[in-house]
Amino acid sequence: MKQPNILKTNIAILLMLCSSVNLLSQDTTWVKEQLEQVRINTELSPQDRIDRATELFVVSRDLNFERGIIESYTLAGRGYVHIGNAKLAQESFNIALEHAISSNQTWLTSDVYYYLAETQYLTGDREKQIDYLNRSYEIRKEINDEDRLAELYKAYGNLYYTIEEDSMATAYYRLTEGIWKRKNNLDGLAAIYNNLGLIATRRGDVGEHNALMWKSIALNKQTGNIRNLATSYGNLGVGYYTLNLLDSAWYHSYRCYEIRKDNNMRDHMAGSLIDLGDIKTAEQDYEAALAYYKESQQIIIEIDFKEIYLKLYGSLVNLYKITGPASELAHYDSLYAYISDSIERSKNDHIVEEIPAIEDVQAQDAEMEVAEPVEEKTNYLWLIIVIVLVAVGAVFAFKRKR
Repeated sequence: MKQPNILKTNIAILLMLCSSVNLLSQDTTWVKEQLEQVRINTELSPQDRIDRATELFVVSRDLNFERGIIESYTLAGRGYVHIGNAKLAQESFNIALEHAISSNQTWLTSDVYYYLAETQYLTGDREKQIDYLNRSYEIRKEINDEDRLAELYKAYGNLYYTIEEDSMATAYYRLTEGIWKRKNNLDGLAAIYNNLGLIATRRGDVGEHNALMWKSIALNKQTGNIRNLATSYGNLGVGYYTLNLLDSAWYHSYRCYEIRKDNNMRDHMAGSLIDLGDIKTAEQDYEAALAYYKESQQIIIEIDFKEIYLKLYGSLVNLYKITGPASELAHYDSLYAYISDSIERSKNDHIVEEIPAIEDVQAQDAEMEVAEPVEEKTNYLWLIIVIVLVAVGAVFAFKRKR
């Protein structure tokens, strides 16, 4: 009886397995492309981002694709941050972090730490925020990732801005600006011009503030970044409010509010409502002002964001000073003092000292070589090699049996 050609059979099996590996590679490539589209599509609403990330998680799970699972949870977490749900954001990021660490995905681990820090901004836990940023910084410095370091410098600048250390905030923003100019990152530059505009406002230079906001708006329109566009419109409205140009203030503040409302950006929508209430207070339309403040209060209760509480209570104090009653004024005045004291206590020097020294960061930036993030290395080649070895071994075993 004629023996089957074992070598040809094994080669056929090997080719089938290689084909399956190739199909898996194509599937994971598609997932990576889709995740990147979700990440860079600035026109997606937060809920759309969450929904799309959930769909891609299911595909990644079925493919047993770790990177896809990590990025899906990370994108969902960012969506939850933007609707003001810190609890679900932290849960998503913690799952992503667990997968990233266990699968040794270094640069993705740095991303999750960065976004966990962003979540702490909502909760008001500045010490945790700095800890997560520093963990991300150490990884990004080690892998020499200039784009991701620029994000961190901006975040450190935001921390210094929050505690009113404007010279340090500006130094970090300028570092970020330099990198993003080299990279032609228009989204990033728009965000930096917005932040530098806020610092200009604090030193009383409303003209520079407005000029920087217009630069930011132009770039955000060019890139289609609706989230940052809303922010710049809102800050421009505040600039006109400071100049007592109430019609211009209302126009730009309301444009900001509409974008945030239409896209369910609840983490920032409360601030827009307070701005609208402040303009109505200045126009002496106190009933409308109170309605905006109360609507804002409902959102703030959901997201539990200390800095926005402070802004709201300050506005209500100003309103009740004009309209009364005295009991409401006393109530919100005491709440304002309590939140203000709580935030002030979080501005401890020992926390700020945990941020990397600006001199070290500047030296790091000066020496840095532009490098792309370390991409996930696939194991498909190794899988093929193993299959070949098994097939060859089977051939030799068969021959020995004969």
